[in-house]
Amino acid sequence: MWHNLKGYKMADAIANVNGIDSFAHVGEPGWHNKGQKLEQGASIEAWAQAAGLGYNIKRAYVRYFTDRAQDTSDMRTVEDRVVQFRSDTGAELGIVSDSFKTVQPVQVLEFFRQYADEGGAQLETAGALHGGRLVFALAKLGDGVAVDSTGHDRILPYLYLSTACDGTRATEVRFTAIRVVCANTDAMARTGGKAAHKTSHRTVWVPEDAKRAVEAANAEFGAYCTMARELQRVRINTVQAAEFTATLVGSAKTETGRTSSAFARVMSLFQGTARGATLDSSNGTAWGYLNAVTQYADYDTRATAVDNRLVSSMYGAGDKLKASARDLLLSTI
Repeated sequence: MWHNLKGYKMADAIANVNGIDSFAHVGEPGWHNKGQKLEQGASIEAWAQAAGLGYNIKRAYVRYFTDRAQDTSDMRTVEDRVVQFRSDTGAELGIVSDSFKTVQPVQVLEFFRQYADEGGAQLETAGALHGGRLVFALAKLGDGVAVDSTGHDRILPYLYLSTACDGTRATEVRFTAIRVVCANTDAMARTGGKAAHKTSHRTVWVPEDAKRAVEAANAEFGAYCTMARELQRVRINTVQAAEFTATLVGSAKTETGRTSSAFARVMSLFQGTARGATLDSSNGTAWGYLNAVTQYADYDTRATAVDNRLVSSMYGAGDKLKASARDLLLSTI
């Protein structure tokens, strides 16, 4: 089985083959502290090699032995199911319908080639998770803007592309805002928005269709910056923050009467321990509270491994928590 193959570390979400992380980045590696460092402007071919995305996804029909089987001639074939596997190691990546439309790892990087060549995007992160079942890339779209009058609080627009070959997720392009002072991430575009694109694996992924969403990125980022500026003008006191926190993560006390660690952590971040919490734009504001929740979701939630927290932050409970906090705060304006 693939998870017993030498070289894989299944405690981690980031794929690891023969002791090398399937992850590449420019600049500092950040909180995940993994992978190979590349220089800004590296070629797509260099990214494919450094991020461990140089393999193809192949497929074969699923076959099995019956209890009465004596040799391989007695094997049965499941006609409508295929196993997807890596071309380099043979590791199994998932069992899907034979009509499943696979997006190859190199296609994820190729999506950015035109933008990189034209100077419209700079790849900053790419890699594979869960042995190669999920592939992603993140590119910066511009220099960002300030959300406060001092220019100390800036956010940058990023384009995020991900796909899964095991049927768990569609191929998705969406836009993410990253706050410079703390590296918090927040999805600018939810599924269904003009600046987001999602393709089921029941149909062939057409990069040109996804690129139409890129054209809407500037407007989406502008709207996000407007929201950030509005939130940094809204004052939030401790009582209000406690009410919001109880709604998002539960009350201050657990059923056994103990202090809720999640509640306490979010409140602590809001009251000054979060990165950037002392900036005028954050201190006692709705923007500061949103970033307190975001830092909690990105860095403090429970996970069996640090990079499993990355998965939650981008796709799972962490992403949903940040969206809920944003919606809750906007409803108060």
